Amino acid sequence: MPIAMQFPFLDWLNEQPEVGYFSALQSAGLTPAMQRYFQGQQSSIYNDYLGALGQQAARGESPTLLWTDYLAQMPFTNRYARLPWAVRNPNYSSFSPATRWMV
Repeated sequence: MPIAMQFPFLDWLNEQPEVGYFSALQSAGLTPAMQRYFQGQQSSIYNDYLGALGQQAARGESPTLLWTDYLAQMPFTNRYARLPWAVRNPNYSSFSPATRWMV
């Protein structure tokens, strides 16, 4: 059975990038900190997707990569792990408060 018959709303997930993106985040099994980080990264990741479509076209291929397929192969956890520590832990001051000098 074709995928469109199994999942009648697949086209909608591809036509509404925000819906497809946040759906992928929900099913990626991310920690709350990862969820918060990636909620602000939708436009950046969508731009990466557009670049992947452009690469397909530059190779002379038909740009057929679906947004949902791109998100399905997105290594969210690995991408997050490559971030600098300060980006992954923006509230690190709560673990080590500023020192106050009594002068």
